[in-house]
Amino acid sequence: MKPVLGWVESSSATQNMWGARAQRFSSAGARMWTDDGAQLSPLNASQESFDRTVAYAGGCVTHWFEDTGGGTGAVRSARLDVSGAFVWAGSPITGSSRSTGKSRLDVALDSCGMSSLVWADGGGGTQDILVQNVRSQGVLGPLPVVLGDMNCDLAVTVDDIPLFAIALTDPAAYAAANPCCPIARANTNGDHQINGLDCQTFVNGLLGP
Repeated sequence: MKPVLGWVESSSATQNMWGARAQRFSSAGARMWTDDGAQLSPLNASQESFDRTVAYAGGCVTHWFEDTGGGTGAVRSARLDVSGAFVWAGSPITGSSRSTGKSRLDVALDSCGMSSLVWADGGGGTQDILVQNVRSQGVLGPLPVVLGDMNCDLAVTVDDIPLFAIALTDPAAYAAANPCCPIARANTNGDHQINGLDCQTFVNGLLGP
């Protein structure tokens, strides 16, 4: 896995505007997302801080605080692909818009690409500890269940066909190869069994309304 780096930048020499960027490096140390890096947040009057960036799936997942005025801040998140482009629609997404001060962000990434965020929240000498999860699909909280979606990208497409076939014919092989996407999604007719009776409803989901 290629190393990645995220950082907060400020305008020079006035230092009254801030932004966030990320960079991916080759094994030889060459910059791979242009010399400037990939832009996460453009330079503006909202100050970014506590950038936390973790390598994932050839790109990275990154999280940071963004000042929203009056001593309050929001938690922002984005995922970049191998080319440095945003993966999630509407990026950056908001992990917390609670109108409070925020500090000391920390992040852990699990094997399925889910980020677990924890930070100190509040001001005036009184703070809470808050947590949030951000899944690799850009979803907060539980992952929506889309029956027939065998690669857990939240849509039923041709990419799900070979995975659906494996789930039907060799459940153990499917479970071993797809630990982050439950095989129960192959139960497309809702009878709590995975068998040939699910094929028609899978095809219906593939074709759409």
